[in-house]
Amino acid sequence: MRPQWLEGLRVATAMTVPLVVGWVLRRPELVWAGLGGWLTMLSDPGGPYPTRAAAMGTFALMGALATFAGGLAGLTPWAAIPTLFTFAMICSLIRVYGDTAATIGVLALTMVCITEGSPAHLADSLVRAGLFVSGSLFAILLAVAFWPFRPYYPVRAAVATSWMAVGDVAAAAAKVASSPADAAKWESLVPLRRRARETLEDAREALAVARAGRHGETGRGFQLLVLYEILELLLGDLAALLEALRAGAERNEPLPPHAGEALADVSRALYAIAEAMVEEGPSEAVVAPRFDASLNPAVLFSRVADEIRQALHSVEALRGRGPGPRPHEALSFPEEAPSLRDAFAKGSTELHHALRVALVATLAQLLATALRLERSYWVTVTVVLVLQPHAIATVRRALQRAGGTVIGGLIAALIARHLREPLALGGVL
Repeated sequence: MRPQWLEGLRVATAMTVPLVVGWVLRRPELVWAGLGGWLTMLSDPGGPYPTRAAAMGTFALMGALATFAGGLAGLTPWAAIPTLFTFAMICSLIRVYGDTAATIGVLALTMVCITEGSPAHLADSLVRAGLFVSGSLFAILLAVAFWPFRPYYPVRAAVATSWMAVGDVAAAAAKVASSPADAAKWESLVPLRRRARETLEDAREALAVARAGRHGETGRGFQLLVLYEILELLLGDLAALLEALRAGAERNEPLPPHAGEALADVSRALYAIAEAMVEEGPSEAVVAPRFDASLNPAVLFSRVADEIRQALHSVEALRGRGPGPRPHEALSFPEEAPSLRDAFAKGSTELHHALRVALVATLAQLLATALRLERSYWVTVTVVLVLQPHAIATVRRALQRAGGTVIGGLIAALIARHLREPLALGGVL
């Protein structure tokens, strides 16, 4: 089963279990626990467990505060409007801290919109906030303790397999290079090189599947991408090196001194990296080719050795023991940690976006209140979910939202027509 399906099933569990418990115990207020579990699962950024727990815990606190404040403020429009504006500004400005913070902000602001549309007095608002936190804690435990899964494990296995395949090429080349020069023996390496290329294609497909539809990127995802890119370069350099050695053999030239031993060192390093990727064990392989640096293949040996050293750093980062090498420049990490001060810089996209969200959401709330719309919070929720920092993204999100609403409404109508029991409805949800 693909990681996205597993994630969806776990999100559904976090939402449905509190709803079913509420139905069995005849406690309809447990819907707030289901809402907390659902939204907290959506705030899961992926990656190491401490990072995930911290992000989900942060949202649990922000969501509880939003639930409490929104319920109280919704009692009167004079409190609801400034509360919505304030939360919209704060929740939009924290976008400066990255994709995870942006998701947490949008979800917390959604809770403000929902609870302002369902106002409650002090005691009931406190109960709602407590139930929201309980649902959030259930979701966190489900994600990091009871039902953890590793969406990048298939990628680890695929990338590790490709490193093993390239290691097989180097090991076979070491045997050929250790024997007397014979051009025919180099032909035996062609199928191995073809197999290595096929495993790289499999690794690329696994990366694409794991990364599809994910908001943001995890550190492990970055390092697996780095290891894939390094191996792409390494295989090309190794192929060039073997072609150079083969050309020398065809001219009956002696191989560089210790070329076989150097290739054996390369193969051992590649095997060690592959094992460390899957088993997360120690990776202390050292590549020390021994040959005359003035010889022509020396440059290629040196490039292969450099790429292996970069891969060792990346494996250490994959195991949580350092930052690792930087990915390709288009995917590079920021040089400095962002701060909220950056959002108030001249021409800040985050500040413009926050003002736009706050103003439009407030106007939507005023309009819905003036028209006395039933469940008017859907108006503000739609505004919050649709508005994006850039116009093109906003238009795309609006079209997706409109289409999804129509399709979802039709499906909901069919479900409501054929299913009457609350337990059956909970199972479908």
